[in-house]
Amino acid sequence: MDEPFGAVDEITRGQLQDELLRIHRQRGITVVFVTHDIAEAVKLGTRMLVMDAGRVQQCAEPAEILRAPATPFVEQLVRKERQLLPAAAGRGGQTRLKKDKARPGGTRFHRGAFRLL
Repeated sequence: MDEPFGAVDEITRGQLQDELLRIHRQRGITVVFVTHDIAEAVKLGTRMLVMDAGRVQQCAEPAEILRAPATPFVEQLVRKERQLLPAAAGRGGQTRLKKDKARPGGTRFHRGAFRLL
């Protein structure tokens, strides 16, 4: 899917994202989703592939990209979303960073099966 929600308002976009996550959970299909919206990528993806000038900069779980950007380009790209850590790194129950109550100050990662490349 190449930027399927790019031309809709923010409310509709959120509803469509939630619906896509619901369909994905029900069907268990793999979805390749292209977006320039980093918040959308973090919400929907279980794996993200970040490219710059046609070259792969990083491929990892969204939580890992937010926690440890591999290049200055990736760091700049996710700077805003990194400010949300250690709160939710994703919404919709897919990729989420939470404080681990068993380890004070610790973080654990939860992931679903939605692929974002």
